[in-house]
Amino acid sequence: MKQSVLKTYLYRIVISLMPFVVLSVMTKVFFNDVYLPEWLVRHSYCGLWIVVMMIAPLHFRLSLFISLVNAASMILGQMIGDAMQSYNIAKITPDMSAEMQAQMHNHYGFVIWAGCLAVSVMLYLLWFHIRKRRQNPTNETIFRK
Repeated sequence: MKQSVLKTYLYRIVISLMPFVVLSVMTKVFFNDVYLPEWLVRHSYCGLWIVVMMIAPLHFRLSLFISLVNAASMILGQMIGDAMQSYNIAKITPDMSAEMQAQMHNHYGFVIWAGCLAVSVMLYLLWFHIRKRRQNPTNETIFRK
């Protein structure tokens, strides 16, 4: 490979991973006691940064989109998860079993984060596919007759 191609690939990887680095540093410095950011940093963003690093040379926009949506989903998951947890804790009554009370203390931030991330990436891929078909409408598939 040419030197310029390798530089381009490296540039794309570094730019795509930058939101993960910024979020990690911010979590360690400011948000170490906040559930979802701390959990995601502790678990290395569930390997999402590896996926972004592998996609970056081939599809830079998708890798950058995943990185940025990760940050937005993390914020959304933390906020909605906190609200749901507070709402559920307020519904606890003394006659509930200990198991039920423990379930009411669950934080659903991870599920919200993963769901937002998955839905956003699927919508992006759908939009990308539709846009590509509109740019080249004569490209017929095997399913079209």
